[in-house]
Amino acid sequence: VFGSVASTIISMILYGIYSTWLPSLIFDWGSIKSSIKFSIDITVQKTIATLRMTAPQLIIGKVLGLEALGLYSFAKNIMLLILKNVDAVLSSVLFPLFSRLQKDFSKLLKSYLIVNHFTFIITLPIIIGFILLAEDLIIIFYGEKWYSAVVLSQILIIATAVQSIYDRGASIFSGIGRPDILLKIDIIIFFPAIILYVISAHYGLLYFVIALAGERVLILLIQL
Repeated sequence: VFGSVASTIISMILYGIYSTWLPSLIFDWGSIKSSIKFSIDITVQKTIATLRMTAPQLIIGKVLGLEALGLYSFAKNIMLLILKNVDAVLSSVLFPLFSRLQKDFSKLLKSYLIVNHFTFIITLPIIIGFILLAEDLIIIFYGEKWYSAVVLSQILIIATAVQSIYDRGASIFSGIGRPDILLKIDIIIFFPAIILYVISAHYGLLYFVIALAGERVLILLIQL
């Protein structure tokens, strides 16, 4: 703790010595209006998106029971393990990249297409390989008791791939300072998505996952 505090104090002193800018007691509300709106839009959008992304577990548990929820969670965790590591690396660099290019739309669009192109090259073989080998992989590594999760995981990995494309597009809107567009998309899709989840859940877990994948495709189309 003392080391961390000392490091912070030393950094502040060095910053004050070598920096050409120093803080002052002058506060200008006008200069932060755009930042406040940006922050509010981002916060509300992230909250709605989080509710929409966590709703499937709540609905499955309520309508279909704990066994179905266990299968869904297992299938979801497998495909997250496969794809999210790639997306996490990309997302960490996309927002700063798109922010720097926000005034040059042609370069911004070109960068977006290049990112999707190379991501597609990387992830497509992974997705195809998993779809073809899912049954063997799950039985070998997890046992036959999880056989029912095979088809679910095959559908969910496609849904996650579609969602990852949407997330990269979302980085563009955030990078150019227009998270309000994402907010409008999430507001438009939220209640229809919840209704779709509830209705499809009454027909079984497989139909629920198919509906979930369809919703992911729809929200991507709306973004485009």
